[in-house]
Amino acid sequence: MTHEQVPLFKREISIGDVIALVMSFVAIMVAYGKLDTRVTVVESVQAYQSEANKVFQADIKTSLNSLNEKVSAIADRLPRK
Repeated sequence: MTHEQVPLFKREISIGDVIALVMSFVAIMVAYGKLDTRVTVVESVQAYQSEANKVFQADIKTSLNSLNEKVSAIADRLPRK
């Protein structure tokens, strides 16, 4: 009896392997596209929030200056000891 060597792996590519490879590649590309879109949305939201923060800071400074002037005017009216 002769013992033939049986290869561990078959050296052939089936249509199922090709389809699986193509589907994997497509899935990676779709995921990358969605990630790119999400990053773009986050960057635009950050830019909007940065501009909004600048406007709010300017409003706060204006309000604080107004309050400071009012407090100074009231303090000037008070009698000094």
